[in-house]
Order: sequence, then C-alpha cells, then structure tokens
Amino acid sequence: MACADSLWEDKSIRFDMSHSDMRMRTGEKMLENIEDVEDTKGNSGDKGRMIITNLRIIWHSLAAPRINVCASPFPLSSSACRLPVRHDRENPNRKLGESRPLNPLHPTTAHELDRDCDVQKLRGITEAVDLLTKMNGTRYEFIFTSLLPRGDPLLFAAITSLHKAYQSSGMYRELKLRTALFQKKHLRLLPEEQVCSKISGVWNLASDQGNLGSFVITNVRVIWYSNSNEHFNLSLPFLHVGTVKLRDSKFGMALVLETSEVSGGYVLGFRLDPMEKMKEVQKEISALFRAFSQNPVFGVTYSTKGKPPSVEDGVDDKGWDVEEISSDLTKEEQGPDMLSAYILDGFTADSLPVFSLELGFAVEAIKDGFTLKSLWDVVPQAANA
Repeated sequence: MACADSLWEDKSIRFDMSHSDMRMRTGEKMLENIEDVEDTKGNSGDKGRMIITNLRIIWHSLAAPRINVCASPFPLSSSACRLPVRHDRENPNRKLGESRPLNPLHPTTAHELDRDCDVQKLRGITEAVDLLTKMNGTRYEFIFTSLLPRGDPLLFAAITSLHKAYQSSGMYRELKLRTALFQKKHLRLLPEEQVCSKISGVWNLASDQGNLGSFVITNVRVIWYSNSNEHFNLSLPFLHVGTVKLRDSKFGMALVLETSEVSGGYVLGFRLDPMEKMKEVQKEISALFRAFSQNPVFGVTYSTKGKPPSVEDGVDDKGWDVEEISSDLTKEEQGPDMLSAYILDGFTADSLPVFSLELGFAVEAIKDGFTLKSLWDVVPQAANA
C-alpha cells in the first residue's frame, strides 16, 4: 500500500485522539512546542500545550491529555484562515470586536492570516489565533489563545510559517502531470532532493503509439518527460507509489508503477530496451521506494528564532510526554458535544435533503460526527410520572 493511502494527519480534524494517534508517524517531525496555550472555543479555561509538526497542529490539555484537538490549517477542499481579535475567554461565543475581513479579491481557497493584540476580559493584553478550515463540506473554527501575560509571538509565527511551508512544498506530496519541471532546460530540484540516476530511451505507454522520453529518478520521486516536449511530463512522488513491477502488455514486457488510491489509482506503464536495462531500473526504483517508505520526506520545513524543542525540555518527539489516560465516555458520547463547539456552519439554502432509512422520510443531511441517536439524545427525556 502506498504511504499516501494511510496518511491522515494533514487531512483530518480529530478530537480526543488516542495515545497512538497522537504519536508521530514515520517522517513526521516536531517543529514547535508551545506551552501555556488555551483552546478557547472548545476548552475555555483549560491550560494546555500546542505541538506543531510538519503535518498537523495538536493541542492537548495538561490536566487531562485525553482532551485534545488535531487541527489542519491546510486547504482540504476550500478553506480560509483568519485572525479575529477581542475574544472574551469567559464567553468564547461572544466577540468584543469584529475580525479583519478577508481580502475579497482572493479566491475562496486562499488563506488569510493576520495578527493583532487587544485587551481581553480579566486577562490583560494577549494574543489569539483564529483558524478556519473546512473538511467534507463542514467549516470548523479553532481559537488558540496564549495564556502568557502579553501573548506569545511564536504562536502566530509558527502557524503561519507552517502554512506557507506546506503550501510551497506540494511537489513532495502530489502527483503532477504536465507541470513546470524545468527552467532553462534544467530540472528544478526540490530542497532535500538528490538525483540518483538519469535514464534515456524510456517509452511512456499512455497512448497507442507511445512517447519517447527520459527518466530522472531522485530520492523523493520519479520524473518522466518527453524528449520532444519537456512540458509533457510526469512527477510521481514515492509517497504515492503503490507497487513497482514488470508486467506483460500489448507492447511486450513493461515497467508498471501503480499509484495510490488518493491520487486516482493510476497504472503507469513504461518500456525500456533491452530487457536487462528495464530490470535494473525496476530494481533501482523499488530500492528507493523501500528506503523512502522507511523514512518519508514530506518537504515541510521552516526555521524560527525561538529555541527548538528538545528532549531535555521534557518533550519526547514520539509521545510528547503525554500520559495515556482512558476516558469513561465513549467516542459516540463525546463526539457531538465536542464538534458543536467548533462547527461554524448553520443551515443554508444549499443544504439538500437526503432520504433517511431510519426515519423513512427526507431530512437535512447530518453533519460529520453526528448520528440520529446522538441528536435525539440532546433532547431531555421527560421525567417518569
């Protein structure tokens, strides 16, 4: 299975994760460890810690680590990230001032990040980051507030740096077709990318007649481009490689690369002559793919002036010194109340009804994380006579 098919950290919003889900996967690196941060919207008054990795943002309560949030500021479908100020921490749903508007000239997929300070009730001057993201058609809002007397500038700087680094490193994580790979006839290498081999005389079997081109195999991806038109190309990160094998085709034996399901599940065929050369290329790509799988490179890096986290500070880069504590409540019981604190959308005219097999008639589509039973449980039961 391709690494991308099991990767969820940069695409999901999760609440009250288990200890195993909080641990970093292979290739995930902790970039920042920020103390004294409050999840104002969902856990107001609860002192916590924010962990920023190259894939996600995690906040967890220091008193009860099982209370945690995994938020992704990255564009999942269409999303925006902004920073309203003047939030009353005693009543997070009531805003003491208006947020700065998003630039109307930007498309809905653009992120807007801004920062400001204001006097908060009973807290003095501090800083808060308001993060908007969207998943499966539902918008979520997260407000993270520094509990330091005058705020922590690293809180905002780290999130904006992470967002920019993720946005600018898509070539590490996305299958690209017919993209700008060359500049003045030279391949534009990515940071941390190293060319392992260049192979000419590679036929792309995507069309009936085939296209003659060349391979460039690096430590993070496989590139093919046409000799006649360098803009007719393919960039396949090892993150999306599923299998590398030799298979019979109508052109004879071919080198076949199968891609991940999330990238479309493509079957890409190539042919090289002689047969021994094709076998050598297959072995080389397979070896690099195995090496990448053991230590994936996601390409998200940045540096700040703050002191980097270390084990000496009591932070483990695998578990972040979080104690595993079981909860008496099930996920079904926790989910709806937790989600309702972060969901930003209400009913809109675009919400089409769906047929409910349980009720036997059409109802408004239920948002992710809710069930009919959980919604019904919100209604208090009448006392027994």
